[in-house]
This record gives sequence, C-alpha cells and structure tokens, in this order.
Amino acid sequence: MDEVVQYDWDSTKNKINEAKHGISFYDALILFFDPQGYIEEVTRIEHGERRFKAIGRVDDLLSPPSLRIEATYGGSSLSGGHGKMSDENTVRVRKNDEGIFVQVMPDGSTRSITGDTDWERLRNMTEEEIEANALSDPDNPPISDEELKRFRRVPNLQHIRTDLNLTQEEFSEKFQIPLGTLRDWEQGKKWPDSAARVLLRVIEKEPEAVIRALAS
Repeated sequence: MDEVVQYDWDSTKNKINEAKHGISFYDALILFFDPQGYIEEVTRIEHGERRFKAIGRVDDLLSPPSLRIEATYGGSSLSGGHGKMSDENTVRVRKNDEGIFVQVMPDGSTRSITGDTDWERLRNMTEEEIEANALSDPDNPPISDEELKRFRRVPNLQHIRTDLNLTQEEFSEKFQIPLGTLRDWEQGKKWPDSAARVLLRVIEKEPEAVIRALAS
C-alpha cells in the first residue's frame, strides 16, 4: 500500500530551473507535504517513469496553476522530462528519521541540504510574468482546465489522525493499517499509493463507517 519515496534530480537541470523560474527542486519538494495540496490522479508514463503533477504551497507561497513542479513518484525523480540522468549529476534526497530532507551521498551517508530559491523574485512576479515563464518551457506548459479537473486534494494522514484524536497505535488498530506504514507515511519516507489515498479520504469523511465495515 505504499511506494518508497526518494527524490532524485539532475543538478544541471536544477541550476537551469533556478535561473529560469527562480525556484530550486529542493524547495519544490515541500509542496508534496502541503495538507491543502492537490495531486493529479491520472498519471502517465514518460521515459519509462510514472509521472504526475502537483500544486501546493511552498514556504507560504501559494503556487498558482502556472507555477508548479512536475515530478515522478515510485523511484521519484525531478528530471524535467529529459530522460535518464547521468549518475555524476544525480542528486538524491530523502527524509531522515526526524522528518528532515537530507542529501544521500554515494557512500550511503547523508548531509544537510538547502535550496537556492529566489523567494523575493517569486513573490514579486505578476500573474502575467508567471504565465509567460511557464509558456516558455515546452516540457512544463501551464496546467489546463481539463487537467485541473483530474486533481484531488492530497490526504494528510497526520491531520486526519489528530482530528480523530487518535495516537498512531490507535489509528493503526482501528483502521488495520500497519503501524510502521503509518509512521513512514507521516514522516514522508513512503508515499501512499492510489488505493491507500482513497482509503484515507474515506476515513477522513466517514471514519465510523470504515470502522463498522472493517469490524464486519
């Protein structure tokens, strides 16, 4: 019911993205953990990878449809649609046990990592500038109205659990989800697959109905 989350990107592509759009791939990762974020439910296969689009808030900056990052998940990469990345240019990032993003080095060790997003530039951009910026990138055109209809709010397990006033152990027992899986989801180490996301949405809306159904 989950997919291991490790974010890989091409360092050269990241520098290009920072210069062109003002935002680094590292800072864009944060939007995947926005409790009010949205994710495209219909995915596609490109360069052998399963891809989706997401819209969310990064550092209190709300991304309009034309300002967003496109990524893959599974063996997650932010490659910008240019196919396989060279090993020497690949940056690998994951969340550690404290829930902090760290860079994974070739020898398996980790180190802290920060993004170089130009927040002032982003905050001062007009909608027209954002739209023009997005249109200039053939790999990532603005999201269409038709695409937006396929987006669904990302279920936030920690918010759902705290709203129900349940500990991780209690939530695990009531909804028959392995405790280790819950912890990995909340820490961002793993990503719920589509079936698990549906279950979490139902739990969020009708928790007692799910409990009754599982009991029967």
